[in-house]
Amino acid sequence: MKMNIHIIALTLLLWLVLVPTVSSAQEFREKPFTLNTDQTFNLPPFDQIERRHLDEMNAVYHQCLSDSFAFGHRDCKCYAMAFLEERLKIPTVDREVVETAVENVCYDPKRMAGYYFQQCVNSMNLNVINSKKDPVSLCECFGKAISRNFTTLNNTSFTALQSLRANAYGECHFYD
Repeated sequence: MKMNIHIIALTLLLWLVLVPTVSSAQEFREKPFTLNTDQTFNLPPFDQIERRHLDEMNAVYHQCLSDSFAFGHRDCKCYAMAFLEERLKIPTVDREVVETAVENVCYDPKRMAGYYFQQCVNSMNLNVINSKKDPVSLCECFGKAISRNFTTLNNTSFTALQSLRANAYGECHFYD
């Protein structure tokens, strides 16, 4: 009987410790996407920020510029600033943790529309489209549709993006 009480107490203690963690993780994953125009920062003056944090922010900025997906979706300056702001809140965690904390911020609808327009123009799908349709107009519609609906995604997984593309093809009447 005494052993069961200890097991129950230990289970209750673990539940109390783990439930807030799971809840926080769920809130974290459910953070909405934010646009670059919606983003504001609360940073100290740059001369009061440790050099290592500024160097890390610069590395994040250049990584964003060199990643075609990231660069095609977000404002890299805004993203680097969001990274720095989060880094200053949690200075001891790995860089990947900070990047995950800000993964849904600073999306740029104009940049996304251009990115998906270019993907459309370069895709093989244009070969099967009714020749009476203007491919530029179709691709402009495609880029704008994805850009407009991107913030409704819960994540940027392959499946979520494929679904977004399929909806954009339908919305723009690619195969009518």
